[in-house]
Amino acid sequence: KTVQYMGTGFYFVGLSLFGALCVMTRTSPTLLSFMFFGGLSGSFLYTREPAALKYIGWGDLVVVLTFGPLTTLFSYLALGGMVLLERWLNVVSLALPMAFVTEAILHSNNTRDMEEDRKRKIATLALLLGRGWSYVWYCLMIFSPFAFLTVLSAWYSAFFAVPFVTLPIAFSLEKNFRFGRLKSLPRETGKLGFLFSILYVPLFLFLSV
Repeated sequence: KTVQYMGTGFYFVGLSLFGALCVMTRTSPTLLSFMFFGGLSGSFLYTREPAALKYIGWGDLVVVLTFGPLTTLFSYLALGGMVLLERWLNVVSLALPMAFVTEAILHSNNTRDMEEDRKRKIATLALLLGRGWSYVWYCLMIFSPFAFLTVLSAWYSAFFAVPFVTLPIAFSLEKNFRFGRLKSLPRETGKLGFLFSILYVPLFLFLSV
């Protein structure tokens, strides 16, 4: 019940702040409402009936969309006003590295809990892929951000290579997954996400993209 009360309180605060934002922003409230309530619905239906998206294999997609492109684009539009579609695509692409790392955290957790989820008849992406392909998916999620950094470094500024200092951590995580050391993998992947974000996000304050 404590969790339910806290959740209800956070939803109320979020709705109140969103109402205030609609008054202050130059962006169409209709567009922002569509994005806000889309994200709100995803967070609620992630584990709640009637959808319970986490349990039918859609949880990973919800996480990638919500914790990457959706929240970033919402913030960009709310602060900057209406912009051209090409800028939308640019913002979404720049949000993908963090979305991938966030998905890696969730996926490592679901892979670790595969047997328990199978007994509870929960159809996570990890179960659908199996152990071998789950490893491939995890590697794709933790190494793709560095591919993005390579492109950004070549096109915009060499400073986008700064988060590459976290690459050894990614290789260590890959090794742990490959050898089945999964117990602490979600927490360690979360540390990678934290370090990557504090090196990646502040770059946009100083560099023009």
